[in-house]
Amino acid sequence: MKICEYDLFDMSAALVQIRMEPLHPLNERIISGLLSLLTEPDKDNSFEFNRARRKLAEIPGLDKNRWRFAFHDNLYVRFSILHRESIYKVLISVFTALIDVLKSKDKDRIYDLADAVHCLPDIIAENRFTITKSYWKTHLRRYRSKWDKDFLRTEEKQKNSLAGRDLSE
Repeated sequence: MKICEYDLFDMSAALVQIRMEPLHPLNERIISGLLSLLTEPDKDNSFEFNRARRKLAEIPGLDKNRWRFAFHDNLYVRFSILHRESIYKVLISVFTALIDVLKSKDKDRIYDLADAVHCLPDIIAENRFTITKSYWKTHLRRYRSKWDKDFLRTEEKQKNSLAGRDLSE
């Protein structure tokens, strides 16, 4: 299925909530739900608004005050759909890694990973579905040096090798 920039903004909001409460029992379900948005096959080439919000809202027990945005559909007049396969792959890697770290129940590591990636969907949305060079250097530095020096290295190298290619990929 396809997502738009507003789904990316909602993903960032979810990551901020996880960073705020790293050991919340629903975090793994939240990230798994968002991951499914990125991995579900596109059967009929259709597009729906508010997919990330709806995916979050269907999680039983989600605090309606804390996750208020997820229980309110927005109507968008202007939007762009993310078509770049390489960006989907980066996001899939991020959410997959986050699920693995959530399973570890290591509060510090969960916090650090959520802190390193919480702004990535926003950056992608705000930069015409690209990842800025500064993101790789600035936002991942602490997590890589503390926990995993190879985190998203392959994706970073692939993105850098694609930098000079056509953006319509």
